[in-house]
Amino acid sequence: HEPLFACFTQMCIRNMKTLGPVEISTALWACASVAYTTGVATQMFADAVDHVAPLAPRLEVQQLTSIAWSYARVGYRSPGLFATVSMEVVGRSLPLEPSEINRLVWAFAYPGRPTEERT
Repeated sequence: HEPLFACFTQMCIRNMKTLGPVEISTALWACASVAYTTGVATQMFADAVDHVAPLAPRLEVQQLTSIAWSYARVGYRSPGLFATVSMEVVGRSLPLEPSEINRLVWAFAYPGRPTEERT
């Protein structure tokens, strides 16, 4: 799957500013799910950090929790992103689904939980 994911992540990097909530959360989740963490994937995760914050109010809770899970899964350290996800989820007055709670709590409790920005 290497060539497919290389092409996919390069496309995401080139089009990062035009990716919407579904596209960004799915792209991050897909790479994390298959543990695709090559240099180009790391660049996509780095570029997405700046894209997620302004997009956060438009993201559904499921997308926010998937993004947090994805960053934790690949071990990408980004306290700013986790703070954004946390504030956005806590600031909403709607009940969370059990799967959303599980995914979010796992991302924050994961041993590789972000403590400093990765460079």
